[in-house]
Amino acid sequence: MKPTYKTYIIILLCLASVSLSAKNIFVKSTTGTTPYKKFENAIKNANAGDVIILDLNIPFNAGDKTITITKGITIRGANKPNDRYKLIRKAINGNRSKGNILLIRSSNVTIENINLVIYDNTGYKAIDVGLPANRKVMYSNLKFIDCNFVQKNARDTARGLFFEGSFKNILVKNCKFNFWFGLVARDCPTLDSFKITECEFSNGSHQISFDGALLDENDPTYGIGERLTKHNNIIIEKSKFKISKSFNIALANTHNVIIRNNSQIDGGTESYSQPIHIEDRCKNISITGNKMKSKQVAILLFSTGKVGHGQGRNFTEAEKKAKGSGNVIITNNIIDADLDAVSATYLNGYLTFKGNNTITSRKKALNVRRSNTNTSLKIADETRMKGKLYSDIKNEPLKIKRDIYYVSDIKAE
Repeated sequence: MKPTYKTYIIILLCLASVSLSAKNIFVKSTTGTTPYKKFENAIKNANAGDVIILDLNIPFNAGDKTITITKGITIRGANKPNDRYKLIRKAINGNRSKGNILLIRSSNVTIENINLVIYDNTGYKAIDVGLPANRKVMYSNLKFIDCNFVQKNARDTARGLFFEGSFKNILVKNCKFNFWFGLVARDCPTLDSFKITECEFSNGSHQISFDGALLDENDPTYGIGERLTKHNNIIIEKSKFKISKSFNIALANTHNVIIRNNSQIDGGTESYSQPIHIEDRCKNISITGNKMKSKQVAILLFSTGKVGHGQGRNFTEAEKKAKGSGNVIITNNIIDADLDAVSATYLNGYLTFKGNNTITSRKKALNVRRSNTNTSLKIADETRMKGKLYSDIKNEPLKIKRDIYYVSDIKAE
């Protein structure tokens, strides 16, 4: 039976009542003996849809526990000239791993216009998202906008924004990170539609890491045997990456990724620092319009050598080949590396250079080794390697191509 006009009116009135019932809760006006207690009570008093207005700084002192969000609310910093209001982890009592600032276990949560600060050795994660004990629980529609994630001591090993579980429709926009691990999604069976835009990353080891190393592994030496359901539809764009000590962007077991129009992806001065690190069955990666620089390899396609984040038994050569990545398209980038600019080991699928990539390197512009049988390599004539167009390079004698420009165990088309 079709809904009547009266039914539609009732639905609209219900939706309107829900909207009207949502309220702003000002932290400063909430009861509590300390700023932390005021903030804690504001969260407790909120209903789904409410907006917590952070209008004072909140220090987390010794004994102040992580605040858990279990309702679809917004926490928004009030406008403050030349600065943002802060959630500050200054001290903890006991185990550092219990000293996070926020724990999110709900869908429809927005964190906006706030600085999240961790002092030296006082907290492990600024914001922890999800439920690692039950990764099948789905959280959706999470937004992190106009926030600074600040690790006061650059040598600390804290995490900024850390996801463990299953997630859909995530937005991280105009945020800054200087954490050892900036933005991490680790071992998420479902990670669908995740957009990072207009952000800035500096310092640390892994600035962005979408790592599913334990997915589909049930090896007794490590691994959790969780099944990879959907780990794809990732956009990383219009951002800036400063020096890192390992990877600016790291991907594992991730499909359908767009890395585009990032003004700077700077691996930096460290000996093992890579702008883009791709491993373990990654597929369908588009790298377009980026500028990157590294003292190591700029773009690496690779297979992990050991089970479970490199902590278990060694993989066999056959296993490493099976875990190779491919279906990568590199278009209109400026790439500068001290070692091989683009290196693919255990390529599994196609590697394609389109448009006018400009590739500079002190070693090979391109190095493809130990490829699987189902591979292809395509290089556009207008791609420039070490100062020469590929249209000229491809006619050079094989020895010159191998010694100066590129080496591959499959023929370039």
